[in-house]
Amino acid sequence: MSRLNPDILILIFDKLQYDKKSLYSCILVNREWCRIVVPILWKVTWYNDEKSERKLFNTILFCLPISSKQLLIDNGVKLQLSLMTGQPLFKYISFCTFPNNSIVYKMIEMVLVDDYSSLKQMKRDLLKQEIFKLFVSQCKNIKKLDWDNTQPLSLFFGASTCFSSLRDLYVDVDFVKSDALYGMAQICKGIEKLTLHNCIQDVPGLVILIDVQRNLKSLSIHYEEFKGIDKELSKAMRKKAKTITELYLSPVNCVSPLILTSFIKLEKGLFYNYSNNEYDKEIEEFQRYLKILEFPDLQYLEIEHLSCFKELSLLIEKSKGNILEINIYTKNVNAENAGLLIKTISRKCPKIEKLTTHLDLVGLKYLKELLINCNYLEYLRLDCLHPKAEKMGDEILDIIIKYSPFTLKEIHLSETWMFSVGGFERFFDSWKGRDPVDFEIIYNDYNNYSYITANHKNIIRKYVNEKVINFSNCF
Repeated sequence: MSRLNPDILILIFDKLQYDKKSLYSCILVNREWCRIVVPILWKVTWYNDEKSERKLFNTILFCLPISSKQLLIDNGVKLQLSLMTGQPLFKYISFCTFPNNSIVYKMIEMVLVDDYSSLKQMKRDLLKQEIFKLFVSQCKNIKKLDWDNTQPLSLFFGASTCFSSLRDLYVDVDFVKSDALYGMAQICKGIEKLTLHNCIQDVPGLVILIDVQRNLKSLSIHYEEFKGIDKELSKAMRKKAKTITELYLSPVNCVSPLILTSFIKLEKGLFYNYSNNEYDKEIEEFQRYLKILEFPDLQYLEIEHLSCFKELSLLIEKSKGNILEINIYTKNVNAENAGLLIKTISRKCPKIEKLTTHLDLVGLKYLKELLINCNYLEYLRLDCLHPKAEKMGDEILDIIIKYSPFTLKEIHLSETWMFSVGGFERFFDSWKGRDPVDFEIIYNDYNNYSYITANHKNIIRKYVNEKVINFSNCF
């Protein structure tokens, strides 16, 4: 039998990367197969079951250099590697994905599980340092890093080789110091996706890290507690606005809304707000800026806890008609102009595939137009905005079944609309002949009433059994 080309074997084995049992069998065939399979096995490293994880962690600790092992021994850290001797057969660590803080924490707790000494925290810190040093020294050209610990990864030996090809970086600025961020700025200038958590003040190293990036496409800023970013960081963001196509702000007032006028290439905008500050002055300012913002290339828009349907309508009006997905969430039952938004979407978003929004009596007039004009719609979620609109249920179902495109395969409707049992049955009976639909009811914690009864659930169960409904959460 002729031998398979090694490149062909790599392609075959790579398809089995999540089937570890089969890969283990392949290791035993011959040396060539073993040499090819081991890197693939270690590429998807982290396990969920405790037994396999323990073996993996012990192998990783066995790969620590002699100097690290001696340092740990000198400080009372017992690695319990007595059953492992000699040198590792492969450079296992170089095949691994770079571990996040939670993985390293589990490794540390496995080692120190029976340590109750007053020096346990010191031992934890030392072991964490040596584990991260090991990965930085042996991993090459990693593409993604979650930097959520105090370790100065960019200052460790081997960092330039490890991080030079970094494309996706998450930084928790509560932990990472400015000098370490400055060090990362000297190494990697090709970051495309940057996620910042808790950057509540100007950090010079972070400002430089953003400034040196040549092709930053995605920027996400998150705060547990709102304080707002400072002047220099805002400037750095603004300089990169012409390359950024994806922007995620949580909360929306973490930056001055004036900065948003610079993001002329934005394709994906996610603006989240805290529900308890929906009426703050900064939020009102953000909503005023929505009236003048222009994102002509917008394809994806998500807004949470902002009652600004009119302003969003103006924003969508100025897009070029390439929007594929819109998701709007609010708990403000007194919000106005939800109908105006549906009207605008029906006329300006012919390519839209997924829509989540709220429906009021005015919006009901434009629902038919939306379904007729949006021929690619696959997913529709409509939540009840005003309690007085509760009797709209059957009319909504009738409009959907008469006018929705055949692409529509997933429907979510509010529990607070009053659907008759007959209306339910008529709707699903009319759906026969189309692809099975996913039909879900939106259960909101802040609603005190629901019109979904046991009889409604029996109808759902009937049509699930008849394969008219593919999936439902309603029984």
